[in-house]
Amino acid sequence: MILRALALVAVYALATTVGPTSDTSINDLYVYSVYADAVHQGLRPFLDFGFEYPPLALYPIVLSDGDPWRLAIGMLACLLVTQWCCERLAGPKAGWIMAVSPLLLGAMVRTHFDALPTALALGALVAFAAGAGAALPLRRDLLTPIGFFLLALGGMVKLWPLALVPVAVVWLWARGQRSSAVLGVVITVVVSVAILAPFPRDGLRDAVRFHQDRPVQIESAPATVLWALGRSSVTGDPIRHDVYKSNGLAGGDAHTVEILFQLLQVVALLGAAVLAARARDVRQLGLCSMLAVLVFVAFGKVLSPQYLVWLVPFAAVAWAWGARTSALLTLAASVVTQVEFPGRYFHLLTGDETTFLIVALRNALLIAAAISLAAAAARSPSRAASTPRTSPARP
Repeated sequence: MILRALALVAVYALATTVGPTSDTSINDLYVYSVYADAVHQGLRPFLDFGFEYPPLALYPIVLSDGDPWRLAIGMLACLLVTQWCCERLAGPKAGWIMAVSPLLLGAMVRTHFDALPTALALGALVAFAAGAGAALPLRRDLLTPIGFFLLALGGMVKLWPLALVPVAVVWLWARGQRSSAVLGVVITVVVSVAILAPFPRDGLRDAVRFHQDRPVQIESAPATVLWALGRSSVTGDPIRHDVYKSNGLAGGDAHTVEILFQLLQVVALLGAAVLAARARDVRQLGLCSMLAVLVFVAFGKVLSPQYLVWLVPFAAVAWAWGARTSALLTLAASVVTQVEFPGRYFHLLTGDETTFLIVALRNALLIAAAISLAAAAARSPSRAASTPRTSPARP
């Protein structure tokens, strides 16, 4: 394990600073520095200034204080935690994939804080897995609530870890742990409300409306459909983004396509929860959790390149557990993302056909990964063949 952690540190240091994977020409560091400066001046988020993220996102933003290297070190620490979680769940193979993950993700992994909610989400899966394998009921009763606590924290950094809550609840219910499932819902709600409560409701509603009203982002799967239809226009320009701090597609069929993809997303998320009830082992929970994240990304109206940071650790675990087609498709999508972003992003704004095809390929890979994973999760492997390790792998 130590060797794989050292490999991750070395690959991270090189891949995110030199060579073709080190391009940071487009990032969110300026936005983070503006938010950090506002907090240091005593201004309050959701009241004195609008804030587009959940409240706990302030911690990596303010702690890094606009310093890209401070953020980079923090995200490396999160990747190391995530690597440990992957090994705990699936053994050395997953750890080695995580060791080379900076090559798959590029410099965006150090210029965004997405590795933090990812570490929390994988930590939750480790807690669920350890609880499922616990010999003593008391230990299980302690570990399972920790898993939901971590998911709630992750959801208050970035929303997506909350998509794993229904999957975990259904999985526990199917295992006969109904009190744990109910307790998990209560913990998620209480923790989330406790974090949100100090902030003004109007400001929080404004943050929700920000994401409801923003147009379909130009790299998302709905945008791929809109580009093909050709009746929508780009918001913002290469010099100045739109009021939602990105570039989107508006007009034409945008509203209809957005609604259709939202319906697909909801149905697919429900499907992931239903599949979680089909088997009672930890592998099933992990695969259905990855499926929930995949459909959250693939069918959402926003697909920023850093969202691949969420998916690669799940793909590492899926590969080690034998769901190699979906894992390979997800990892390939990460590589294709680097081909487009950031070097060709502005070409997409001008409607460049080659760049459109690259993005369309990436989105198709993610959707294909979701379909493949759903098929893998729908199968019912024997418990003996599918139970992953829940103790640390030997280095």
